[in-house]
Amino acid sequence: MSQIPTIQNVNITPKVFAVGIGPDFGPITGLASPADIGDNELVQGVYGLYYKGIKFGTVYELIKINEKHVTKEIAGYVIAMISAAKNDGVELKVTSGFRTMQEQSELFKVRNTARPTSKPGFGSHQTGIAVDFNVYADNGRVYEWLVKNAYVYGFIRTVPNERWHWEYWGDWVDQLRPQWAGGKTNDTNILKHRRLAMFSKVPKIHACGDRKFGGNLVMYESGWWTLNGASGEHTDSSTEGATNSWIGYSNEFLPDKLDREDPNWNKRKF
Repeated sequence: MSQIPTIQNVNITPKVFAVGIGPDFGPITGLASPADIGDNELVQGVYGLYYKGIKFGTVYELIKINEKHVTKEIAGYVIAMISAAKNDGVELKVTSGFRTMQEQSELFKVRNTARPTSKPGFGSHQTGIAVDFNVYADNGRVYEWLVKNAYVYGFIRTVPNERWHWEYWGDWVDQLRPQWAGGKTNDTNILKHRRLAMFSKVPKIHACGDRKFGGNLVMYESGWWTLNGASGEHTDSSTEGATNSWIGYSNEFLPDKLDREDPNWNKRKF
């Protein structure tokens, strides 16, 4: 059975994402402890955090990973995840991390229709919790590893048509919750950061471009597996981007593949 719901009234149905924790949302995030920063370069400064155009916090230390900056508050989890991937023979890399207002402004000036960029103050990479990874590397093996393991380190996907974009929505295991993240319940903090589950923001069953199940936009062609080495008959191509983005390089729905190969992949405890 196809894992892509029929798209109807795409321009009429309001955008709806069910956010929560429970069996329908997959495994809960954030089980593993952060790694030590180690030899990664620490950069000090004053960096504002923004969400929906509003400044909600400030960070003072960034960690350089793969020549990209990540806020120190989530860097330990990223480093732990990269190390675990390496142990499994997977080379996981950060391709984009925290962006200053200046960096977001520069990207916005050169944005294009192939990969639009949020205007300054509205980009998720200015929240301090967003990281992009090299998901298309090694014939999608990196992506498959993330789908299976990222939740353990607190990371989930939050943008249906961007397989590379992951955010930290764990419970700050073994470190203090940053003041800018707010409390565990809905409070006055604008980010309202709390522990979520794997499919809390990108539903397990969705189609990119269906506002009820998969956001406003279909997947841009640059993100199709067919433009990254997969067969031309891949669902990304046959649906012209209206795909379920949990589908991998081999055109298989990865949650089903993982269930078959490792029935306990989503039941790990630390």
